[in-house]
Amino acid sequence: MKKPFLLLTFLLAMSVVGNCYAQAIDSTFIHQADSIRKVGVAFLNKADYTNALIECNKSFGLSEKINYKKGVANALNSIGVIYNKQSDYANALNHYQKSLKIREEIGDKIGIAQSFSNIGLIYKDQGDFAKALEYHNNSLKVQEEIGDKKQIANLLTNIGNIYSYRSDNDEALEYYAQSLKIREDIGDKNGIASSLLNIGVMYKNQGNLSKALEYYTQSLKISEEIGNKSVIGASLNNIGLINFTQGDYAKALEYYTQSLKIKEGIGDKSGIALSLNNIGNVYWYQGNFAKALEYLTQSLKINEETGVKFRIAASLSNISIIYKDQYNYTKALECSNNSLKIQEEIGDKEGIAASLHNIGLVYFLKGNYVKAIEYYTQSLKIQEEIGADKKPGIKWLAKAYTLSDTLPKAKHYAKELVNELNKDIKTNYFTLSDNEKTMYFATMENDFGLYHNFTVNYNNKYVTLSDTAYNIALQNKGLSLKSSTAMRTAILNSKDTSLLKQYDEWIFLKKKIAKLYESGVLAGSVTAADSLENIANEMERQLVKKSTAFSSFDKVRNLDWKQVQKSLKKDEAAIEFVHFINVLEKDTVKRNAVIYAAYIVTKNNTHPQAVQLCTEIDLIKILGNTQGNNLNFVNNVYGTQSQQQTALYEKIWQPLEYHLKGIKNIYYSPDGLLHKISFSAISNGKNSFYAISITSIVKVAQENCTAR
Repeated sequence: MKKPFLLLTFLLAMSVVGNCYAQAIDSTFIHQADSIRKVGVAFLNKADYTNALIECNKSFGLSEKINYKKGVANALNSIGVIYNKQSDYANALNHYQKSLKIREEIGDKIGIAQSFSNIGLIYKDQGDFAKALEYHNNSLKVQEEIGDKKQIANLLTNIGNIYSYRSDNDEALEYYAQSLKIREDIGDKNGIASSLLNIGVMYKNQGNLSKALEYYTQSLKISEEIGNKSVIGASLNNIGLINFTQGDYAKALEYYTQSLKIKEGIGDKSGIALSLNNIGNVYWYQGNFAKALEYLTQSLKINEETGVKFRIAASLSNISIIYKDQYNYTKALECSNNSLKIQEEIGDKEGIAASLHNIGLVYFLKGNYVKAIEYYTQSLKIQEEIGADKKPGIKWLAKAYTLSDTLPKAKHYAKELVNELNKDIKTNYFTLSDNEKTMYFATMENDFGLYHNFTVNYNNKYVTLSDTAYNIALQNKGLSLKSSTAMRTAILNSKDTSLLKQYDEWIFLKKKIAKLYESGVLAGSVTAADSLENIANEMERQLVKKSTAFSSFDKVRNLDWKQVQKSLKKDEAAIEFVHFINVLEKDTVKRNAVIYAAYIVTKNNTHPQAVQLCTEIDLIKILGNTQGNNLNFVNNVYGTQSQQQTALYEKIWQPLEYHLKGIKNIYYSPDGLLHKISFSAISNGKNSFYAISITSIVKVAQENCTAR
């Protein structure tokens, strides 16, 4: 007990000395100086920087006149904050440093910690992350001596932010988790909401979208309860980003717009710029380049006003992509190089990788594949270092190496792309509702298509390519079916009464929504419809999480063409049809056409046989715009006994016949427009319809293959 008593006595003694000193100065003037500064801070909080500066300078002048050093330091710090808000970082830093010097002289630990933190924030905004980390750690050390848990949690968050900006997600996550624990211990709801948001960002960066959404949703719920508009705006923005990543651009735009409205309401310039940027990205993905450029330019203007370098660089990088898509390669390179210069100055590795990749894109489109590979390789190396999404870099290296005839390298990156896509599916797939699964797969379709493209082009050179290609088609089609059947079967077959009850409630709600749409009650009421759909989607997500254990996800993802082959008889074949965009065509006129192909497996194949068939345009010409089963459509497409139509046979079936000699029974799985075709009705032009028995595959060996 003696040590606490001695410490208390010392503090009391210091207090007495301080009071004596204050009396010597005249406490009336001290109170006046402090009051004037508080008026300045009030103006500052209203963003009235002119009057804030006037009042804080008055406080500084009076404090200096009466030799009230703590008042001088506090006034200097407040003036620094004003300059910081106006993005005048040089003046802000100058005032913070002067304030720190005085606080160190008088031993004001709370003030010292505050100054260290403020200086750290300046360096962070200037992109000097090493300096920012140094000052935040200094502040943390002092706060730990003081024992202010709330400030310790804030500093841990700030340090986590720096690691996040440096793309060190694991380190950032550790600091955010420490901060969250402290905030939960002290019941700081505002802090908890912020920590949950930050942790969500880290999971998003690691590609774990379901985990990120879980944290964002928790953050939004708490921030709405306490009315923290700043965090509400940020949470809405980040939920929008999840929807954007999953390909639900309408939902993303909805969340981004809500976020923008809130940020405009509270005058959060950086937040406004971010929302404008994200809305611009949605328009870009939707192909509305004019609208995209409009929003991105507004975002850049605000970022230039606030002077936050990494945000300026991000805006320039995004604008460069728009110019690239408008074929303005000069402007695109100019913006990308300007962005890269800033990112290199501030050490933003993620930004550097993005700019290098964008420069590579421009050279690729100009046909300079060697130069494109150079930039893509640099970008991918950084992406691997920081644990960022590698798929874009891998994909474009596969394209560039193919078009530059460096096929071994192209093959390597095409296979790597499939590996990365499968990792993403394993992480995210079973947390999505049916509708979300469809959109999620749509974002991956072209990337899987790249592998099909490479396989069909070069299967004769690399015969094992078709092994993986067939498996991709088999597995992805299997998952597509399971997205609509596996959960239902698993839940109904389970004996979990709670799960069954939840499932019944979900079915009831889905039926209710369907009836409301059918009756027209929800017509024109987007809010009501969305509200019910959101509830249904959330219920489905919860069901999926709980029923994952019953699903055969791993079984589907491990399906293999050899399992299909094992199930076939000697006179049987299985065909997987696929379609993909022909991005590897050297002739730019033919490039980007949609190609249909097939993979054939027979009992004696050493590998599936890849066969290119026709383009989607060929099929559209045959099928025309006629829909349904009316007689004219059937006669025009398939012909009659007296007048045969052989166009479908020539495009779809004739290229396969060489590989089907001796085959009497065929199992097939269509894709794209081929779903509209009756294969058994295809005419070979010999006064009879095609003789081979062609069966839409329901199952090939129940034990070894999935239903399709």
